[in-house]
Amino acid sequence: MAGYYWDQNDNAERDAPLRFAYHAPELAQILGLRADDDDHECVLNTILTELCLAAEADQALSYSRRMASYTRSRYRPFVFGYTMMMRVVDQIVDAGLADENRTRPGVRGWQSTIRATTDLYEAWLGMGVEPEYDASGETLVLKTRKTKTEPARLLEYADTMKHVRLRKALRPVIEMLAATEFGGLDSYRVRPNLLRFEKQAFDRYGRPITRVQHVRMVPANGGRRIFCQNLNQHGRFYVWPQNLPNEARAVMTLNGERTTEIDYSAHHVRLAYSMLGKPIDGDAYDVGGDFIQDEVKVGTLISLNAGTPREAAGALVQARAEKGERMPWDRARRLIEAVRERHAPIERAICNDFGVRLMRADSDIILGVTTDLEEAGIASLPIHDSIITKACFASQAMAKMEENWHRFAGHVNPCKVKKIR
Repeated sequence: MAGYYWDQNDNAERDAPLRFAYHAPELAQILGLRADDDDHECVLNTILTELCLAAEADQALSYSRRMASYTRSRYRPFVFGYTMMMRVVDQIVDAGLADENRTRPGVRGWQSTIRATTDLYEAWLGMGVEPEYDASGETLVLKTRKTKTEPARLLEYADTMKHVRLRKALRPVIEMLAATEFGGLDSYRVRPNLLRFEKQAFDRYGRPITRVQHVRMVPANGGRRIFCQNLNQHGRFYVWPQNLPNEARAVMTLNGERTTEIDYSAHHVRLAYSMLGKPIDGDAYDVGGDFIQDEVKVGTLISLNAGTPREAAGALVQARAEKGERMPWDRARRLIEAVRERHAPIERAICNDFGVRLMRADSDIILGVTTDLEEAGIASLPIHDSIITKACFASQAMAKMEENWHRFAGHVNPCKVKKIR
């Protein structure tokens, strides 16, 4: 039975969000759950399906118990209202098909979760049900900023001409991706549309651990552009292959052919200098001292996104730990100070929350490249500030990357393009 409790050891970072996108028709009926009408059956099938898909990745399914989360929304079908959602969750839990981890009223920053029981998951595997995916979701998403105490929340908005233009500009990219097949990943496949990856790292106490990452392959490669607070911040385009680790992207094929990945060199640093009208001299990642280039690069990128030097140093320690490397706090602090000195001409951009503006600019640049290639009949995958395309089209992609850099970033600093592989 459901009850109010909150298990802090239940790793909320690994919860699967409720997407209202997958459902397996007749799943509730197969499991013996009664539905009063079509709406009730739709919600039951959706929650059960996403609960089982979360279980495939050893995850709980997070959902909100706040009434305010279920007002009419462009991001969710109307049938998923507060009363119906609470009724269905309780029905599934009471049937012994899920265990609930419900947060107490007033607890901030944590959502309630439900996790499929062994009985439900074994039944799901035995059924061999193929879930259907609704690809008609909103392609322009507006969110609040995530904080230490509050998760990011979806923001409602009324369409303006700018929203219409942005949505229209995405259409050819989304149609191109829907017709693209990403392959070469069978060695990582653990379920029909689920990939599993492992890497060695350290936890926050410095203990060695194995981190497991699951990537779900979304049917039709549906993507969306996500903005922060307003249309002037963030705006990057997200699609599932971007979640693949580097080693998987290196073997990924595009429509059956091998690929190449082309990147902008020191992209965010050069972009920050260009946006502030400053020329950049020398190696962007040469800050002197005993620091190695890899940690300087990470520290510089973190500094461009952090709000304070202390926040940047903490993020750098965590980033090195996730790569399986220990970095003492004092070394991280010194590196951030060295970055600030090296890039004094753009001090407004360092440890001053400049990243959301940079991401807004790089999203325009890389989507411009993707659109230009699509118009030339060349399929590609945008990876925030790099492009993956068939190896035979590398020269065309590099040319489009240079064109779009100068189109959006101007000529204060020339762009540098390089092949990652």
